[in-house]
Amino acid sequence: MPPKTAVTRAMVEEAAFDIVRAAGADALSVRAIAEKIGCSTQPVYTACGSIATVREAVGARCKIVAETFMRTGRGGEPPFLQIGIGALRFAHEEPHLFRLAGEFMRARLLDPPPEAVLAAMRADPALCQLDDAHLRRIHALMWIFAQGLAGLVGPGAAEGALVDAIAYLRMAGRAVVAWELNPANNTS
Repeated sequence: MPPKTAVTRAMVEEAAFDIVRAAGADALSVRAIAEKIGCSTQPVYTACGSIATVREAVGARCKIVAETFMRTGRGGEPPFLQIGIGALRFAHEEPHLFRLAGEFMRARLLDPPPEAVLAAMRADPALCQLDDAHLRRIHALMWIFAQGLAGLVGPGAAEGALVDAIAYLRMAGRAVVAWELNPANNTS
């Protein structure tokens, strides 16, 4: 009889993340994790307690991946645009993780932008003169626009869709910033 392999929490979380990355959050189950590891379901439960705990761990790791994409947009672009480009790349390269990340990102739409995003906006020469109310509005509008574009660059997207989406993001950003910079539009 072959020796039993001890199933660890790290093994379960790694398998779960791989499943979600490849097939989406709906594919995640204790049975799928057990099959991926090569064990029965009991060691999975023993290592992690419940599928809810595993989902939390996958969500936390997904958030880290999302933040990594957002921080690594494209050099030479203004900092806030780099975040948007990173979001589009994330949607294009990791569509299942992007959908999962969308669940926690949508819940925060009406919240102020994260401090790292505000810092990127304040570092942008076109935005640094605006107050926080203007920055929040720009962030919300560009987030909504980027989410729409992200839906167009995922699986099945036409060749060049990501390049086109980045160009549209850049154009929309210029229009939104121009609107906010125009004193006649000052509604804050």
